[in-house]
Amino acid sequence: MPRTEASRHRYWVRAAEPASIVSWPAWFYLLCLLLLALVAVFMTAPAIDRQVEEAAQARLSASADRLGLAELAVDANGQGVHIRVTASGADKALIEDVAMSSRCDTWLAEGLLCPSRAHVQLTEAQQARSEKPKPPVQQARSHRFSVLKSTTGLLIEGELPDETVRTVVLHSIGAGGVNVNDELALTGSASAHDDVWAARTAAELLQQADSGRVSWNNGELSANLLLAGENEAVVRELFARTDTPGSFGALQIQLIETVDRCDQQFSTLLSENTIRFNSGSASISSASDALLDQVAELAQQCDLQLDVEGHTDSSGDEAFNQQLSLNRANAVIAALAERGVDALRFTAYGYGAQRPVGDNATADGRRLNRRIEIKATRIQ
Repeated sequence: MPRTEASRHRYWVRAAEPASIVSWPAWFYLLCLLLLALVAVFMTAPAIDRQVEEAAQARLSASADRLGLAELAVDANGQGVHIRVTASGADKALIEDVAMSSRCDTWLAEGLLCPSRAHVQLTEAQQARSEKPKPPVQQARSHRFSVLKSTTGLLIEGELPDETVRTVVLHSIGAGGVNVNDELALTGSASAHDDVWAARTAAELLQQADSGRVSWNNGELSANLLLAGENEAVVRELFARTDTPGSFGALQIQLIETVDRCDQQFSTLLSENTIRFNSGSASISSASDALLDQVAELAQQCDLQLDVEGHTDSSGDEAFNQQLSLNRANAVIAALAERGVDALRFTAYGYGAQRPVGDNATADGRRLNRRIEIKATRIQ
């Protein structure tokens, strides 16, 4: 008979965890305390505000006679103390008393500082004394300046409204590391025109030129430039613009090629022939009449402003030679004017013995140094 084994089963029953006695009652207690605190604040806040108002009112009222206070009103709330007062008299003392009123003395504590805001309205007499005359409103005005380019760099002179515009203008003019000599004055007046545009355009024009001057006056830009022929079209195109903040005025261009050609022609003519003067005077010898005819003809062909330079040797008094050289230059201009050349095209210079081309220790050298030179006036 088969053997039967009895099966045994063991059961474990999880014991019930003890119920928490901390979490819910603790949070409940804290919440209750918080609610009680809020209720206490809301109940006591009006009383505290009234106490602060009364204290501030009492402090200011105590000084009312001394300070001339009137229409004093104090309002306090949880955000601070607000004081409105009409006053005349010593402002300093008034401000001191208003500042004192920012103390919040309550039954909770004394001497506490609380934010305050005061609105002080002066009486008519005090207001009249305290009002300062307003500076006159400055009307916008035109500013003028010019930029000169030479071998030494750039020179800007004239006037601008303020330091801000001046900084921008100098930055525009001196772009590329060009040396800029600043001789600008500041007017403090608003500008009626776009000075910054004028400066930037002046910089563009001078970049195309070897030398020259660009001027800005009454909202108009004008230029007098010495430049290479290959740059002429660029400059004329700039001056042809119409969609600009300012307008364009006169444009005068000298081409380097034309100036060099005239200089070479005058140099060749006067090195091969010499305009002769009577000794020690500015009287031109009649032997030079034919040469003067040639000089006049060349001056008509060379349609430029011309410099007439007089030179002497070093013999004699320096001041006398200086004046003699200038007189001889003027005598040549007068002779050319007689031959139909406009005298206004010439400028006379007297250099005396300052620019020798020969050795003053020899007769030949002194002869070379006694001379007249004519050159095209280059735009500087």
